[in-house]
Amino acid sequence: MKRRTVIAALLIAAIAGPRQAAAAVEFGPKQVAAMMLRVLAYDRNGKARTQGKAVPILLVYQEDNSAADTQQNDLSNALEDLAANVSVFGLPVKTVSVPYTNIAALESRIAAVRPAAVFICTGLGEALSGITALMRKRAVLSMTLNTAYIKSGLSVSFSEGEDRIKVIINLPAARAEGADLDASLLRISEVYR
Repeated sequence: MKRRTVIAALLIAAIAGPRQAAAAVEFGPKQVAAMMLRVLAYDRNGKARTQGKAVPILLVYQEDNSAADTQQNDLSNALEDLAANVSVFGLPVKTVSVPYTNIAALESRIAAVRPAAVFICTGLGEALSGITALMRKRAVLSMTLNTAYIKSGLSVSFSEGEDRIKVIINLPAARAEGADLDASLLRISEVYR
């Protein structure tokens, strides 16, 4: 129970933070990676999606898109740095980057890796309906930085706030992906119902 209390305190501090108008919270790959792991820790079904040896996170990006490539590289490096010292569900975190080519190839990769979460990088808006359906079919929690993707059916997004990092959750999408997010996470997030 102490571990859960510590995680809750860290999550609340990271999301809520002190309300100081003059001090903007830093919003970079390290902060996003930390928030991803914290959200995963609050998914009661998350451990069941792993193979029991590691917590894989799949980063899906569009090749030949410099913004997506940068986002994927930065986030992959940040997750790998965190994985050296942090675990989720008592398991090590493993990051796998996959360029998006088509839904069939992505489904094959998801079947092989069995990720606890898939992060969808910018630039994949045109493939979003297929990706959303695949996340639900394979029961994988989807994450992104693009709030428009949340409105299109992905589950969790992170955005920069004036004084805090905002977690935005599309609750029907998260449930359709098999997630069971703890109420303490929902209380401190912006939730679409």
